[in-house]
Amino acid sequence: MGMATEAPPTEDRRGAPAEERRRTFHALKERDFAVYFSGDMGFFMAMQMNLILRGYLAVELTGQATAIGIVSPATAWRCR
Repeated sequence: MGMATEAPPTEDRRGAPAEERRRTFHALKERDFAVYFSGDMGFFMAMQMNLILRGYLAVELTGQATAIGIVSPATAWRCR
C-alpha cells in the first residue's frame, strides 16, 4: 500500500483562493501606480514618525510624561 500524495493547497490559511493570492499585488506591475504607491507609503511612514517624535520631544523638553497627553490630542485636533 503506497502513501497517498496530497495535492497542493488551493487555499491559504485565511481561506483565500490561490488565484487571489497571486493577484494581490498585481497592480504594482503598472509603473505609474507603483510610483504612486511607494510615494504614498513613504508619506504615511513619515507622518507616523512625526506623530511619535512630537510626543518624544515633548517629554524630552518638559521631563514629564504627561506632556504626551497634552501634545497628542493637540496634534490630532490640528490635523483635522
